[in-house]
Amino acid sequence: MLGGARPHPPTPSSSSFPAPHACPPPSRLPVPPPPIAQVVAPKYDALSDEHPSVVFCKVMGDADADSSALMKREGIRAVPAFHFWKGGERVDEVTGAKIDDVVATMKQLM
Repeated sequence: MLGGARPHPPTPSSSSFPAPHACPPPSRLPVPPPPIAQVVAPKYDALSDEHPSVVFCKVMGDADADSSALMKREGIRAVPAFHFWKGGERVDEVTGAKIDDVVATMKQLM
């Protein structure tokens, strides 16, 4: 070093980063449920227990390709989304963590 000059840090080379194939593909990484799902899930489960004559289904859109395709087909752009089906047709939906609206819609359709 001359005159107290500091050397520049080494420039990262491609060999200093992991190769792209060394990282697992995104679909294989564990994805925790979003915080809102953690709040809604127990209430949804309780509704399922309280109404055994109603079919309740959960779809985690990032779980696999089939789930993602289902969400795309049904036009789900926000979660949670609650779709109500009767006689083989979707008759209503509630988007967001509005459990009171879910209960009201469910009672209206029963």
